[in-house]
Amino acid sequence: RRFKEKAQARIAAEHAMVEAVTQAQEQVQLTLREREAMLDALPVGVALAVGMRLHWVNRAFARMVGAPPEALVGASRFELHADGQSWERLAEVAGAALASGRSARSEQLLRRSNGELFRVEMDATCLVPGDPAQGLIWTVADLTAPARQRTGAAVPQQPSPAI
Repeated sequence: RRFKEKAQARIAAEHAMVEAVTQAQEQVQLTLREREAMLDALPVGVALAVGMRLHWVNRAFARMVGAPPEALVGASRFELHADGQSWERLAEVAGAALASGRSARSEQLLRRSNGELFRVEMDATCLVPGDPAQGLIWTVADLTAPARQRTGAAVPQQPSPAI
């Protein structure tokens, strides 16, 4: 009888623990959906990059580039730049700032999926301060579309250095 009572108490405790874990997982999933909805609602592009690859992009970033978000996940960041030189300049200047624990900002020329060049302002922040290898959050504002609407001007061909 005593064994049976202990077994029932243990089973009840395990059920309570499973219920608590299930509720916590549901809360985490809800929080993730809320955060993704907020990030997708932003008017600027947001991307998570680890190493040379994009791991997540919001809808605004995907619209800027002209590709669906799922097509950009796993893509190389290098492929988005207008040319290798602009990528190298950004990596050199932004890399030094990020490694020292600061954020980095730069105007760059990127390439849409249709090959069109467009000017953006990019801001990068490390997921782990001072350790860019752990991942970067990039916010990207398209400077070409508003300028083109105001002036009808062509895309400038030289990006400015990172700040």
